[in-house]
Amino acid sequence: MNSPETQAIYKQASDIRGIAEEMIRLNNGNLKNAADSVATVWRGDAANVYLRHCETTRELIRTTANNLLNITGELEDTARQWEQFFSGRP
Repeated sequence: MNSPETQAIYKQASDIRGIAEEMIRLNNGNLKNAADSVATVWRGDAANVYLRHCETTRELIRTTANNLLNITGELEDTARQWEQFFSGRP
């Protein structure tokens, strides 16, 4: 039995997972490539500060994406529990 409520929960989890995966893809692709490109041509203290900020930003994105993936797991667990509860199965 897939109630409309659990279908909605699974849909939300899927949407959030898609956002997290896109964040990871961009973080590992475009943002990394941009920082690497700047690092090859820019030298000095300002470049080092910029690169540290880039890495801090990339770490925050990784953390946020992982948190979103954890939330999707919790949503899916909730949906399964909801289904079990309302279907009368243990």
